[in-house]
Amino acid sequence: MRHVTHGKRRNPEAKLQAAIVRFLRATGALVAVTDPGTLRKFGVQGRSTGIPAGWPDLTVVLPGGRFMGIECKSPKGKQTGKQRMMQQQWEQLGHRYILARSVDDVIEALENTNG
Repeated sequence: MRHVTHGKRRNPEAKLQAAIVRFLRATGALVAVTDPGTLRKFGVQGRSTGIPAGWPDLTVVLPGGRFMGIECKSPKGKQTGKQRMMQQQWEQLGHRYILARSVDDVIEALENTNG
């Protein structure tokens, strides 16, 4: 019998998040990773992040001062109820919030952002 070893599992959302961060920073946007899952990798645990439940994975300040929240999801990933509520709050305040499954989703959102 052959022993099969599997490499480290890749997190598609983390890879997408990194690609989006690289893209946005190249446009001159300010980007903060506000994903508690990513922050845990750096030793920040639980409520000590100060980030509200449902907050988007990326908090972005676009050139011109507009804010955008980006929730990164795999092709089959779904928003939680808290994430949907947070999206509503962002939009009620007049900010963009997108559910991104690719860098192209971010490009499209930027093209459709007024001002």
